[in-house]
Amino acid sequence: MTVIDPRRLLNAAIWTMQKEGLVSLIKQVFSNLITNLDVYIFKKDLDLVNEYKPKIKDFTLEIISFDDQLFDLIEDGFKIVLDLNIDELVHRIIRGEVLFCVFVGKNIAHRSWVAMNESGETDMPLKMNWEKEAYIQQCVTNPKYRGMGLYPYTLSKIFEFLREKGKSVAKIIVTKNNIPSIRGVMKAGFKVCSQARYIRLFFLVEFLREKDIV
Repeated sequence: MTVIDPRRLLNAAIWTMQKEGLVSLIKQVFSNLITNLDVYIFKKDLDLVNEYKPKIKDFTLEIISFDDQLFDLIEDGFKIVLDLNIDELVHRIIRGEVLFCVFVGKNIAHRSWVAMNESGETDMPLKMNWEKEAYIQQCVTNPKYRGMGLYPYTLSKIFEFLREKGKSVAKIIVTKNNIPSIRGVMKAGFKVCSQARYIRLFFLVEFLREKDIV
């Protein structure tokens, strides 16, 4: 059992209120009082990493480990926000997460987070051996750029980064009904290692019950 940091909830509520209004916020609160999801846990051994080339050519990849990098990009006109506000981005980077962003021009096309140690926040309470493992999460592709291979490309670059940092295993969780994401992670070399039931109660308490796939 894990207790969720209330600041995550507050930041998400502020973003929804600002972007979508009070009615949307109320709907999300009531629809997510109890969350019950079946998920796959994927694992990728980093001893062999192949680069994946996307279908788009004119893009840039930014790896953001410090808040100064984030502010420099914003100052240069890069539109970095997809579904999180700036305060939430800064908070997570300060906590030790690494943000991978793909830009087309100055518009964000894809974003992935990587938790490197126990200080970083994870979207599900997965048991990790942080000495050798890293957790990839909340990978979002701008709808305008879907189907161009940016997701598996970003994952391949994350693998290279993790190897340089001394990690040997990457893990990621995907809901069983998210077929596009399952295809994306498998294309990048992930293999299913277990399945689990994720339960969150009233936004504050969460469980992840794992079961190995025979």
